[in-house]
Amino acid sequence: MKKGRARILENDHILILGWSKKCLTIIQQLALANENEGGAVVVVLADQDKESMESQLTNASDESPAIDDDLIPVGDSRTNDKISPSSSLRLLGTEVLFRSGNPLLEHDLHRVSVSTAKAIICVSADVTDESSADVSDSKMLRQVLTLKAISAARLLNCHVVVEIQDIDNSDLIHLVAPKFTEVMCSHDIIGRLMIQVARQPGLAFVLEELIGFEGSEFYMKEWKQLVGKTFREITVRFDNAVPVGICSGLGQNSARLNPDNSYVIKEGDKILVLAEDEFSYTVNDGSYDATLGNEDLSSVLANWTPLLKKEKLLFCGWRRDMADMIKELDLSVSAKSELWLLNTIPTQDRQELFRDGGHKDELQVENLVIKNVVGNPNVRRNLEKLHDLDVTGKPTGETATLDEFDSLLILADIANENDTQAADSRTLACLLLMHHVQKEILDKRKEQAVMKFRSGLTKNNSSLQLHERGKIQFYDGISYNIRPPISEILDVRTRRLLQVADCEGYAYGYVMSNQIVSSAIAQVAQDRRMNSVLGEILSANGNEIYIRDISRYIEVGKDTTKELRTMSFWDIALRARQHNESAVGYKPFKLKYVDCGKLLLNPPNKSVVREWTPGDVVFVISLS
Repeated sequence: MKKGRARILENDHILILGWSKKCLTIIQQLALANENEGGAVVVVLADQDKESMESQLTNASDESPAIDDDLIPVGDSRTNDKISPSSSLRLLGTEVLFRSGNPLLEHDLHRVSVSTAKAIICVSADVTDESSADVSDSKMLRQVLTLKAISAARLLNCHVVVEIQDIDNSDLIHLVAPKFTEVMCSHDIIGRLMIQVARQPGLAFVLEELIGFEGSEFYMKEWKQLVGKTFREITVRFDNAVPVGICSGLGQNSARLNPDNSYVIKEGDKILVLAEDEFSYTVNDGSYDATLGNEDLSSVLANWTPLLKKEKLLFCGWRRDMADMIKELDLSVSAKSELWLLNTIPTQDRQELFRDGGHKDELQVENLVIKNVVGNPNVRRNLEKLHDLDVTGKPTGETATLDEFDSLLILADIANENDTQAADSRTLACLLLMHHVQKEILDKRKEQAVMKFRSGLTKNNSSLQLHERGKIQFYDGISYNIRPPISEILDVRTRRLLQVADCEGYAYGYVMSNQIVSSAIAQVAQDRRMNSVLGEILSANGNEIYIRDISRYIEVGKDTTKELRTMSFWDIALRARQHNESAVGYKPFKLKYVDCGKLLLNPPNKSVVREWTPGDVVFVISLS
C-alpha cells in the first residue's frame, strides 16, 4: 500500500493519468463540481512516488489563506477564499487515491479500474520548449493507443480528455481515436484567451468565472414545460440561471450556443444555461412579460458608437505558439491593424521560430501588419519608446509609445515557461514598469494640455474628464489611450501580489494560465460536450463573449429621463435578443471588476428594476 501498488476497486471514479503542476488545480475543480453530491472519487496513476504525490496534496490542503482584511475591496460580496487564490485546496468531500505505475501499460491501468471509470484525464507533462512539447504529445498518442486497445476489448465505457501541448498534433489523436477522446491543447486555450482579454479589458474576470466551478458555469437539462416555446421566450423563464444555448442530442458537437430567437424548443432538447450548480435553478411560472423587449431600438442605435475598426496591439515576451496566436488574432481584427512584438529574440530568428523548424508553413496574415522590436520588456528604456526593425535588424524609422496602443499583453516568456515563480516575477516587474511609464506619459500630456488651455490655444473650454476604459479627455478635446496591460500569470499566488501592488493590471485583468486550463479540463471531464462549447467561446469563429456598452440597448444620455433609464436585467436581455445576443451579466460603471461579485455572470434579482447609467456594460454571447 505504501508504495502505491495495490489494486483499486472503484466505480464511476475520475481517473487522472500522469502528474504535472496542473493536477492539484484539476483536483480542486473536480471537488467543486461534485460538492453538492457529497464529493467524488479521484484516482491518480502516475510514474511517480505515491508518497511524494500525497505530500503535495497535503501541503496544498494545509496552506493558510493568510489574507489581510484590509486587502478585501470595499463592497466585495465574495468570501475570503475567492479573493485570495493562495487559500488552501478544499476537497469538499472528494476522496483522492494515488497509485504509482506506468499509465502506458495496460496492466497498471487495470490496477486502477480503468474499465469502470466515469471519465479519464490524460495529463501532459510539463514542457520547456518545442522539442519537449513534441515528445510529450508523442507520449499522449501512445497513451491514447493503449486506451484504444482496452476500448477495443469493450472494457472502456467513458470519454477520455487528452491534454496536448501543440495544436498541430491534435489531428493525430483524432485520427486514431475520434469516438472516445476530447483533445485539449493547453497552450492554444491560453493563447486564444489572451487575445480576447487583451482586446476587451475586464473580460478576464468574466472568463475566469465562466470556465471555473466557482460561481456560475454551464449546465444542461431538459425542461418539458418549455417545449414549444421559442428561445427568445425562455430568456425570462429562469430566476437563478441564464439560458445561453440548446443541446439537441448526445453527440460531441450537439450543443448550440445562442440560437436564433425563432428556434422552437423540441421534445428531448436540453437547455444550456449558466447557473451556480445543477440543483440551484428551475423554471419559473412564466408571469414575466416577455414582450417588454420588443420596443423599437432605432433611436438607441443612432447614439451607439461601435469600436474603432483599426487596432494597434503590443505583445511583450515570446510564447512557443506565437505563430498560432498571431493567426488567431488576424481573424479577429480589421485590415491594417498593427501588432508590435517586443522581446529579446533577434528579428532574423523570428521567421524560423514561426515556422517551428520547418514543421509549419510560412506565417501568412491578411489583416495584421507586424512590427518587430528587439529588447527586454523588463528594461525601462525599451518601454519608453519602441523602435521597429526590419527582418535584417535595421531600424525602419517607425516608433511608438505605450499610449498609442489599444491593447497591451504581457506574456509568460518561453525562457521561464517551466519556472512559474521566475516567469511571474518578470511579468509583475514588466507590469509595474509599464504602469509607471504610462503614468508619466499621461502626466506630460496633461501638463501640455493645461499649458495650451491657459495660453488660449484650445478649441473649446471643456473640462478634464476621466473615462472608464482608460481614456483621458484633455482640454483640447484630444483623447489618449492608457489601456492597462493584461498579464499572463502562471502561479495563483501571484494574483494577491498584483492586488498589493495596486496597479491597473489588477483592476482590469490578468489570465491565470494554469488555473484556467485546469478548470477547462475539469469541465470537459464532467461533460464532454463542454469541449465544443468552450472551444467556440474562445475562438474567433463562432460565438464569443463581448463587453457591450449599455447605450446599445437603452438611451442613457443626460437628456434621458430617469424613467426611461430604469428597467430590469431581463428587460435588457430581451432587448439584446433583438441583436441575437444572449445577455449573461453586467457591470455597473461605479464598480471595479474585482468588486462585482455575482453580477458578472448570472446576476441575482433579474426581474428587479434598476437605474442604468452611462458607463454601465453588459456581457453578451454573440457572433460579432
